[in-house]
Amino acid sequence: MLKRITALLLALVLVFAFTACGDDKKDNDVKAPTSDKNDDYSTEGDIKVELSDATLDIPKDAYYDGYTFTIFAPYPGGPDRFVKEATNGDPVNDAIYNRNLAIQDTLGVTIASIDLNTYTDKQAQKIIDSVLAGDHAFDAAAIHSTSACAALIVADAVLSFDYLEYCDLSKPWWVQNFGENCSMFDQTYFGINSSCYAYYNYAACLLFNKDLAKEHELPDLYELVRKGEWTVDKMIQVTKNFSEDLNNDGIFGIEDRLAITSDDHAYLNFWYGAFRQSTVEKGENDEPRYLVNTPRMTSVIEKLNTLFNTGRRGIIYSMNSEREEYLNAFAEGRVLFHVGAANNATSLREYDINFGIIPLPKFDENQDRYGSWVDPWHLTLCVPSDNTDH
Repeated sequence: MLKRITALLLALVLVFAFTACGDDKKDNDVKAPTSDKNDDYSTEGDIKVELSDATLDIPKDAYYDGYTFTIFAPYPGGPDRFVKEATNGDPVNDAIYNRNLAIQDTLGVTIASIDLNTYTDKQAQKIIDSVLAGDHAFDAAAIHSTSACAALIVADAVLSFDYLEYCDLSKPWWVQNFGENCSMFDQTYFGINSSCYAYYNYAACLLFNKDLAKEHELPDLYELVRKGEWTVDKMIQVTKNFSEDLNNDGIFGIEDRLAITSDDHAYLNFWYGAFRQSTVEKGENDEPRYLVNTPRMTSVIEKLNTLFNTGRRGIIYSMNSEREEYLNAFAEGRVLFHVGAANNATSLREYDINFGIIPLPKFDENQDRYGSWVDPWHLTLCVPSDNTDH
């Protein structure tokens, strides 16, 4: 019974909210649309949302008479992703609150979330201990991808989604490529759906200063993206001789005008995603294998070296100590391109800056789609292996 409840609740966890996020694309990449429209830098690019007509297959007798469905999420803010006490006018807060009301009405359950005073680095062990004790302290867990996945698989502490009857990871509210890329030996132990909304916050993108782009007569970047012509070679071209030593100290730094800024964490990770260049491939038995020593990987490194290290185009700064300073430099109008994530747009609300957001460039025009690497510091859903039929 518990496994059946878990499958249904995971399937429903955000169907009643954020429905605009659901589309039929097989992955989270951006495919360049075609358009004859010519935008200038005072207008936004086209935003297209495709709503899915996918439906749930919920048994008519699925009603659980007040059962409390509990999600274990990490301290300090994990439970807040799944349960809200009241509406307050914030779109995300109210969507979560209304979603839970709809689920309660549909299945007769109450949604609860707990942290057990456990931070991300200890969460895997807490799940393993619960499974070994058989205490059924929670029905599902929301873990950080970087800190728990491997330990849970090795300890056989999580169920494969393939055995959960009503959890169909092909539905559009699940992130398709995550399950496909992270499966091991044809088993999928972890999934991300729209309830893990920080996943979308951490998607890599390129912020650009529209005023600087217009002042320096850059081509229409939106149109380059639409036509599939926004490549790293094009970015190298438009940033040539852009940086300027404004304070005349002979050093290009935060007080100068800069073509590109990027933190050291994003430097390779974000660009591998943009170029759709994986460092791991799947073997014939769905086992992971490292993929680094290839001609294309060599070309990737060469392109990035040209982009950042020739012509003084770019600065790579420390994510841990200099992130805010360089985001401020962009906000204050001294940086043309800032390599960041979608949530940077929220940080820029307090500034008076005219900026746009585009995908990072493709490796070349032969690459059929733009790609966006997502920082793994987000929540990922799993089901403890003691949550089985009784």
